[in-house]
Amino acid sequence: MLPRQGSDMHTLYPEITPRQHWMLPVGDGHELYVEEMGNPEGLPVLVLHGGPGAGCSADSRRFFDPQCYRIVCFDQRGAGRSRPHGALSSNTTAHLLGDIDQILAHLAIRRVVLFGGSWGATLALLYAIEHPTTVLGCVLRGTFLGRPQDIDWLYRGGAAEVYPKAWLDFLAPLHPEEAADPVAGYTRLFSEETPFVRYQAARAWNLWETRLAIRNPDLGSITDGSPRHDVAFATIEHHYVAHQCFLAPNTILDGISATTRIPMELVHGVEDHVCPLDGARQLHRNLGDARLTMIADGGHSSRHPAMTSALVEATRLMATRYGHGH
Repeated sequence: MLPRQGSDMHTLYPEITPRQHWMLPVGDGHELYVEEMGNPEGLPVLVLHGGPGAGCSADSRRFFDPQCYRIVCFDQRGAGRSRPHGALSSNTTAHLLGDIDQILAHLAIRRVVLFGGSWGATLALLYAIEHPTTVLGCVLRGTFLGRPQDIDWLYRGGAAEVYPKAWLDFLAPLHPEEAADPVAGYTRLFSEETPFVRYQAARAWNLWETRLAIRNPDLGSITDGSPRHDVAFATIEHHYVAHQCFLAPNTILDGISATTRIPMELVHGVEDHVCPLDGARQLHRNLGDARLTMIADGGHSSRHPAMTSALVEATRLMATRYGHGH
């Protein structure tokens, strides 16, 4: 299904300021940055950012009508404004799923809509599998299933055939013999004592994925432009990639039958070269109450106008389903 065009295209809601924000201790020395905005009596939605390691952005809040939704965003362990910044210890998929439990308990939210893109979609699906009675629905963009073939596509040659020049730039910091397994090569680089070496490696790591995700990216500002953020983002993402996302090979598709009664809106760009469309199609075939909206010229980024429109439409439909629409 393709999104509606013309006058029916939706844009992001106006910028919104958090009603409150705080640091939430979750154990293991970690504190999460959490923010809340919108209608306190609205439909609760928890935003799960990508990466891993990206952190939530101001635009993350703007896919939801603030009169209809109680919007909660947070930075996952080590990411964004969470502390300690860039920490890898006690930072696994199981820890992140446990953190969702803690956030919902802290806010006394018993049932929630999950909204996530890429790695955020992975977490949403995993949480829905574990807690099908807690999740009211999911709105997912650029679904990443976290399988070995999904990781290999990105870091062991698959996408290299689509972006050969960008792939050579990705391999440039490595020793020639490390080209066969770049993930292991970057393990060496991120373990270097010299900060500049780690920073140069982080820039190359982040630039590879950004070139796949965004057409004509601003090469001078891959994340927020700060070396500190670039290194944290890259090292956290590499940490998860090197550990196969801390998942068994087919965890999501093997467990997805638990979610068949959960309404799901899947939005996916046909030209997504970070998370190819086939994964979303396989997921859709195994779901019950689900709609897959394919954006003909969309890629991985939610900034594409048709991707943005489809996601806003999906959140409107979800709010209406639960009696919070206008």
